Amino acid sequence: MEQVLRHIEEKRWQIRYIRHDHGYITYSEDVWSTSPWVPDTWAPNATVGEKSIKAIVGEYNTALLYPIRVIRVEVLWGFDENSELIAIAIQYSSNR
Repeated sequence: MEQVLRHIEEKRWQIRYIRHDHGYITYSEDVWSTSPWVPDTWAPNATVGEKSIKAIVGEYNTALLYPIRVIRVEVLWGFDENSELIAIAIQYSSNR
């Protein structure tokens, strides 16, 4: 976990949370079912890992279009009980 935290700090990304008691939760069925590199055993609303970190890595807006759309990109890192990295997920959300 420490290496990931250092990397987040170096990049000046905003940490949303650090959890030492829970992995991250997969939310979108589409993301997990259509990604060829994700094992079939991963399912929506599943907990990944024993510990986790979530950070905002970017926010983008479509200022030239109306209405303005803001897109937020977040990364989630999942760790085992020994704080070893076991999974990474990317999520995005928008205001539309």
